[in-house]
Amino acid sequence: MTMLSLSIHVRFSSTIL
Repeated sequence: MTMLSLSIHVRFSSTIL
């Protein structure tokens, strides 16, 4: 997993929460 992928994943998680 690249930094970009992790960043996007974290963003989505934050939006959901």
